[in-house]
Amino acid sequence: MSGRVVVRVERGVNLRPMDINGKSDPYVRVLLRGSELTRTPLVVKTNNPTWSAIVDLGQVKASESVTFIVMDNDALKSDDLIGLATVTIADLVRRPAMELMLVDRCGDVVTQHLLNQQPVSFLHVNLVSCEIPDLPVPTLWSARAARAYPLHAMCFTRGTRGDIQPFIALARGLAEKLGWMVTICTELAYKDSVKKWSAVSQGCIRFRPSGGDTTARTDTPMAKWAMNTSTEIMQALMLSRSEAEFFASEPAMFHWASTLKPDVVIFGFTVANIALIVHEALGIPIVGFVLQPTCIPSEAYPAVVSIPCRDLPMLNTVEKCFTSHSLQQWLKKQMQADLKNMRKRRGLRKYSGNTWTHLISMEIPLLVPMREALFGPKPKEWGPNTHFTDFIYLRSPTPASAGLEPALASFISKAKADGAPVVVMAFSSMPVARAIILEAGCRMAELCMRQPRVIALVGPRDQSSDSCSPELEHRVAELKAQHRLFEGKGAPFNELFPLMDALVVHGGLGTTSEALRIG
Repeated sequence: MSGRVVVRVERGVNLRPMDINGKSDPYVRVLLRGSELTRTPLVVKTNNPTWSAIVDLGQVKASESVTFIVMDNDALKSDDLIGLATVTIADLVRRPAMELMLVDRCGDVVTQHLLNQQPVSFLHVNLVSCEIPDLPVPTLWSARAARAYPLHAMCFTRGTRGDIQPFIALARGLAEKLGWMVTICTELAYKDSVKKWSAVSQGCIRFRPSGGDTTARTDTPMAKWAMNTSTEIMQALMLSRSEAEFFASEPAMFHWASTLKPDVVIFGFTVANIALIVHEALGIPIVGFVLQPTCIPSEAYPAVVSIPCRDLPMLNTVEKCFTSHSLQQWLKKQMQADLKNMRKRRGLRKYSGNTWTHLISMEIPLLVPMREALFGPKPKEWGPNTHFTDFIYLRSPTPASAGLEPALASFISKAKADGAPVVVMAFSSMPVARAIILEAGCRMAELCMRQPRVIALVGPRDQSSDSCSPELEHRVAELKAQHRLFEGKGAPFNELFPLMDALVVHGGLGTTSEALRIG
């Protein structure tokens, strides 16, 4: 359903100075359905402008999005982008006033000062009127609301979908079992997922943006090339760079922790350094929720898994040098050159050693959500405050509401009726090209002696740029017509995996635990 919505673009706060005088001449472009609807008047020589501009969005649906682009006016050259914010109409009308964090075109947080990365830039937009029927009455959230809950936990996490879903499962458990308020600070791309699972019988689950867009970054040609390069050297370089990729979220995460003042911060392994800064600078207790425990250095396992090369055994000896934790820590130091400055601007000194040994020496609790029996004995280097728990699953309170799509369920039923084994191949949120997945699926269906029926899940990403050859498309069409190959975007693994005879999967903790659960 649709209705007329009117908002007021009120003001900008801590906008980045774009001119030589240390100020900007800001105005706001308002985009709806990809086209400019209107723009606010220009305010000159200020980083904290007030526009109070009424914007009539017209007839809109709650599911549509509106984008506010803050620009700096320039007389002699093209106008500069200061920052932008995109919000759904449904979210825009939930509150009478909204504070929208500005990001750049890469999705990273915009701050007023580029060098010291603070304070965060915001745009304030107020609701004037909403005529969309059946939407809840806008309510003003107050920090006092947090006092209604026994504890307020804030989760810091960034990465792919597999890095986020376990935190949503954790948030649901803390809310449902303990009645806590849980604020998940992560990428805007996962806001809908957080909101989808936020309905709880007690407690509360909220979202705050961290900035960044991991999916977009891993979808670039360079990232795809790096992830498809099967050498220890490339693995070591990517692993050492991985945490530094998320340093851009420090201003946003620090802002939310300092303004919302949670009782505890629960952090993922990709943002351990940011959580450590929050703990030391703000005095907020932190707990690690470590989805990839091999990031904690130990002699019990290598930092990087060795990939044997049968044709060049001497190369194996050379590349094995890149699997050690000592080299990994040296590479991290080179890749994380910004860490010293990031700590310095919060008044903190550089610590000796690596992040994880520092956390262990500070006796920070680290929780590893998997069974010790499956991982192996707890390494001695982990210390007494590192604990295995058990696998954590994201489950709907109404399991019957999910289910497999009818076409997929029919494909499996026919395969079972024919007595054929069924194999699923899925790479979760990894940017594996559709052509590669389908080629592997075709080869399994055509060459395996038991003639399995293959389910190839190509993922939710936009695959329009991943073209397949006409020959491959022909093979795929033939196998689909013979009910030997099924191509889909995705499926609930907890319902799909138990029906399979074999799994070929790559994924995070959720996918791995679902696979192990069925034995």
